[in-house]
Amino acid sequence: MERYNLLIALGISPAVLTETIWTLAVEHPQPAIPAEIHVVTTLTGERTLRNRLFDTPDEEGLSVWARFCREVLQLDHEAPEAPQLHIHVPLRGNGLKLDDIRTWDDDRRYAELCYRVVARLCADPDAPRVVASIAGGRKTMSAHLLTAFSLYARPQDESIHVLVHPERPVLEDPTFFYPRPGSGTDVRIERVDLHLVRFRNQLEELARLHRGGQLPRTLQELESLPGLGLRPARPAEVEIVLGDRTERRLRLLDTEGRAMAQLQPVAPMPLVTLITLYEMLRRADSSEISNMQLVENEQVEALRNAAYAFCRDLAQLRPWGDTIALSRSISELNQLLAGNPLCNRYLRIHSRRTWEETFYAFGTEPPALRVCVPRALDYLQNWPFQYVPLTYLD
Repeated sequence: MERYNLLIALGISPAVLTETIWTLAVEHPQPAIPAEIHVVTTLTGERTLRNRLFDTPDEEGLSVWARFCREVLQLDHEAPEAPQLHIHVPLRGNGLKLDDIRTWDDDRRYAELCYRVVARLCADPDAPRVVASIAGGRKTMSAHLLTAFSLYARPQDESIHVLVHPERPVLEDPTFFYPRPGSGTDVRIERVDLHLVRFRNQLEELARLHRGGQLPRTLQELESLPGLGLRPARPAEVEIVLGDRTERRLRLLDTEGRAMAQLQPVAPMPLVTLITLYEMLRRADSSEISNMQLVENEQVEALRNAAYAFCRDLAQLRPWGDTIALSRSISELNQLLAGNPLCNRYLRIHSRRTWEETFYAFGTEPPALRVCVPRALDYLQNWPFQYVPLTYLD
């Protein structure tokens, strides 16, 4: 029986894995079983997969996977010829596994992982064919997997989707993983062979012209490849201008100093919040900071008051004396940023709640930030920020 390498996006429905392998082993005109299984998922997906498919024995002491190997693949799950499982999970900036895909940064990290895995599996022209399944996971997960596959897939590689009928009873049955004779359940699994638009030849030609023939292996390398047109419009710098109401603004600048996005006029409080959080996260040298590190903190209040002094505003600055005041300030900042898609993408503050604390972080690594003030305010010498430079407007 032919062997292939299975590549599959997976969410919290591990049955998609066994359903995909089952249709290729049982219903395919040329039955085949996987030599390797590469699952691209999240930490939540990995935990669900291991718990439901591998770690929970039935009344006979067999896991679902062990029984599946015995009944469908005609193999012992511990035999050397049994499929080798590889689970790939993207990592956050702090080195922890990504538990879900909800922000632009989460999506970017998952995409990078897809491109790396697909590029490696398809690198050797003589390696076993790769079958990519897009049946599992969030739509964003399967979209990135299929896009990477379109770029790297060799002529022998193929992409598929599986459909289960009847759909609702199967989805609502946590014990169903594949059709079993005598189970009393009439379930059909249909395989859809996708028409894959392939760009490998064009990619190889671009790589030959610009990289000496070496294919790019990551999304970042792809975006930097001339002629492909994938480079994202990422701002190089955030410029915040303080002063009176007519002067205050927030701009995202490209590498040549041109404005990509602008918010003006801007109330002083959200700008002070943004500058302070940026500074504190840099000082903490962490991707997130706890609300307990920010409230009733003399150092934080000194930063806020120093920035607010340049705003020429008569309103009184409310201290972050409790978590409610802090949360309200962050909500005001996010409401401001929501007015522009680029500002919202790169500067929005995200929260992560635990039983005891709330942690705040940028959704993605923000560009460098600097503050500009009118020359008329140069008499204000107190600027205690270490990571936010202060310059004067001419």
